[in-house]
Amino acid sequence: MDNVFVERFWRTIKHEHILLHSFEDLREARRSIEKFITLYNHKRLHQSLGYKTPAEVYGIKGTEGKKTITKPESPKPDGHVDNLLRKFPTSPQAPQQQGLIV
Repeated sequence: MDNVFVERFWRTIKHEHILLHSFEDLREARRSIEKFITLYNHKRLHQSLGYKTPAEVYGIKGTEGKKTITKPESPKPDGHVDNLLRKFPTSPQAPQQQGLIV
């Protein structure tokens, strides 16, 4: 289920931007894709997000090329753990054994 959102995002970039444009070189393609991603995250309203942008939902604000992350304002269900600020490991870590290795 985790990959569904990423796969959908890449499909959107491919079908709504890359396949519709012709790029002279890699630099132009990167700039164009970066603009599309900025539009997608900061300007485009998403039906699945209640007609908000991903930046609004996740509290990301662009400031002079730098992004600042703030805590989302929407209430979360009990037991929800938010890793938006990346304070938790992204995958379970095996417990480390204490002692000497001989």
